Amino acid sequence: MFSLASFRNLALAAMIAVQLVAAASPVSTALYPLGDGEALLDVVPRARGGVYLVVGKRAPNMLIGDFSTEPLDPDFSSTSGSLLGGYYVASIRRMDELQREVVRIDLPAESQAFVGAVAAADGGLVLLCNSRYEGVPVVDPLFPVPPPDPDPAGEIPSYGYLLRTNANGTGILRATLLGGTERTFRSNGTRAWDLTRDSADNLYVTGGTGHVDFPVTPGAAKANPGFDNPAKREEGFLMKISGDLGRLIFSTFLGSDEQLPTSCGPIQFPPSSQIGTHRSAGFAVRVNSQQQAVVNAGTNGRPIPTTEGAYRQVDPPNTQYCQEPFGARNLPYGLPQSFSLLRFDTAGSRIVSSAYLGRGRNSAPNAGSAAMQLLPGGGTVALILAAETEAHSYPLRLMKLNAAFSILEGQQDLNSGYLLPVIPVSTTSQSDGSFWMVGQNWPFTGIPAEGLAGLQPSVNLGQEPLMSFRASDLQPEGLWMLPNGASSAGIRNALGAVDVISASGSRLRVPLLGDLSPAVLGTANAAGLSVKPTVSPYEFLSLYGDGLGPAAGSGTSFNNQGDLPTLHQHVRVRIDGVAAPLLYVSNSQINLIAPAQLADRAPGSRVLLEVEREGAIIATVPMRTAASDVHAFRHSDPQRFNDVLVLNQDGTVNSTANLAALGEVVTLYLNGGGAPLDRFPPGRRVPSARPFSALTPVMTSWSNFFLPTLQPPSIVTWPVEYFGSAPTLAAGTLQLNLRVPPEIAFTGVGAVFATLQFAAPDTDPDAEPLAPPVNVTVFLKP
Repeated sequence: MFSLASFRNLALAAMIAVQLVAAASPVSTALYPLGDGEALLDVVPRARGGVYLVVGKRAPNMLIGDFSTEPLDPDFSSTSGSLLGGYYVASIRRMDELQREVVRIDLPAESQAFVGAVAAADGGLVLLCNSRYEGVPVVDPLFPVPPPDPDPAGEIPSYGYLLRTNANGTGILRATLLGGTERTFRSNGTRAWDLTRDSADNLYVTGGTGHVDFPVTPGAAKANPGFDNPAKREEGFLMKISGDLGRLIFSTFLGSDEQLPTSCGPIQFPPSSQIGTHRSAGFAVRVNSQQQAVVNAGTNGRPIPTTEGAYRQVDPPNTQYCQEPFGARNLPYGLPQSFSLLRFDTAGSRIVSSAYLGRGRNSAPNAGSAAMQLLPGGGTVALILAAETEAHSYPLRLMKLNAAFSILEGQQDLNSGYLLPVIPVSTTSQSDGSFWMVGQNWPFTGIPAEGLAGLQPSVNLGQEPLMSFRASDLQPEGLWMLPNGASSAGIRNALGAVDVISASGSRLRVPLLGDLSPAVLGTANAAGLSVKPTVSPYEFLSLYGDGLGPAAGSGTSFNNQGDLPTLHQHVRVRIDGVAAPLLYVSNSQINLIAPAQLADRAPGSRVLLEVEREGAIIATVPMRTAASDVHAFRHSDPQRFNDVLVLNQDGTVNSTANLAALGEVVTLYLNGGGAPLDRFPPGRRVPSARPFSALTPVMTSWSNFFLPTLQPPSIVTWPVEYFGSAPTLAAGTLQLNLRVPPEIAFTGVGAVFATLQFAAPDTDPDAEPLAPPVNVTVFLKP
């Protein structure tokens, strides 16, 4: 059996001692119960106490995409959201003040793309979804859309979808599809992107449709969708519907009818090549104090005409611009997007103001392309993803217009280093005049010290920015770099704070003013990359926050009995009342090993994590137990942050300059495997190899394009030489030795990409894995 005799590798030692970046939970925290594979899509407070949860679970054979939520007008306790991709089976759950489930509505649709949710005035809930037609629960519909004719290509059409619960949240009061029956060529149907309501409980929905017979009302501001042009694939729309979903008040189209010239350098494409290239949509909708709907709309045709006296952005010249009509199938990535702010009259019969905001990339209609907030005093802030500038860079652009849309009162391009590219998740405005935005920074990059435009981050813990701006001129006031995953489900207003909701089921409350100290802002598996509210026995857990320990970080070491301390630098952490062995403490991070006693608690049990300093409890975090949460340790090098750390047989780090040979053994280190069978005390130095048989690791690799002569062209399973506790390291560290399959035959140097998964012993080989798959890259020599 091959195993490392000691833990001498410095890169690995540093990686274990100071674990990687992770995620979320705060000064004031809430934790909502979720089941396996579930994601929290939205949290809506109830005026009568408790909250509604909108929960999604991956539908069969569908991939979960990124999702986000956006709050609505701050005068209402309501939220709205957008799913950027992926299909879910959704459920609505009413929770009491103690976060206990009172009632649940499981929606019977086979698959739904969640788009939004808003609290209705009588205490019920309104959902806005995008859904495939199959299985949609239609109840007393406003629009009795009949089942569509079968698509000759077998494609299932999409529809917008509104659902309202009764006042107690115990059942569906009404549910209706939004769309039609006849689609344009190459159209998927109707997609509804945003939802808001006014003080009279009327609902406003905006989006895009390819249904030729989409309903519009007499006297609409734009009655003709322009589908007589074969290039028109999707048209924007705005609808106003009574809050009980019983009456259509108005419906109008809102897009552009003229496509851009289709050319690529000197080549002019004929009209016959432009079929299905033109799309328009409304992305965000709000209602001002005059009960006028304001829409942030986009088109990849010519910009929507600007009204007299309205602001018009001057686009930079772009002589290198090339629009390829045959790339239309790859929308939303192929064509530039022109953004406009539209203000309608109360009847939806006229565009009162239309301001042009300029071009952007990542372009065709999607929920991440634009967002909007109406500020106190009548101003409007519109957000554009990747605006086009004269330098041909694509920063995230904030623009503030006055109430009449005639004057640009402020503009902010977020093009500073690590804040690009930022995927905007959601926005909110406060009564104190501040404007807030939370987002996701992708791809992961190192975080420079200078921050945004010279503004030092208040907390610098991860890759997801929470930013505040002055409403007067949009100048940045505060920046929190949250642990990864903290902002993945959105943001909403709270009293004197903003609430950031995590898809993993936790709520982070960040105060608007003042020092955050002391606070735990994140909990994560030490080898993981994102937020999670669970803890498993023997798991290496990282806490991220402020004011947690000494300014200078301090690692721990084994005592004479071979145990790690539970008190270090006057810091102690208890989970479920049991002191945890400590690995590292500092002002912003604590690394610990979860107690063995958690194995005696049923999965999903509530436990409390308490941080104690100088004998006083300074922060608490509610958590839930899990049997396991396996992750592989990764490189501490920022350039290889996402890469799993692989050691060659001689104990050195595998890399392009240090290759492993066929038939040799490579080693991975993991944690979060749960309690070992022998229950060796966590935090104690493991004297020798000890099998860990509660999980079964399986690593496989495929033939790939980097190794064209790889044989055979099928899945190759890597033999497991050892899987157990890592000798000489603290109990809880797992060591996995794998032999490189000698049948991998190729010429030259190449990278082999493999997938590591875990299953419970003696289970059906086709059963769902116990942990997300781990992607592993191993560099090999002939």
